[in-house]
Amino acid sequence: MPSARLYVDGFNLYRRCLESKPHLKWLDLAALGRYLMPGYRIDHVHYFTAHLRPGLLVDPQSSVRQQMYLRALTL
Repeated sequence: MPSARLYVDGFNLYRRCLESKPHLKWLDLAALGRYLMPGYRIDHVHYFTAHLRPGLLVDPQSSVRQQMYLRALTL
């Protein structure tokens, strides 16, 4: 089975797919890759995103929630 690395643009994934679907915000990115590319073994998931700036947000807790999510991804 060929292998692949998954590169995720976290900011666009959230804005386009997850913002309106709170039940999916903690989705398993490796499982998503396996679903999208069933003929490949996912070797690694690289997650990239822009950090939210607290002073520019309507919801001041957004940056806190983002940091929690980013910490959870490292586990």
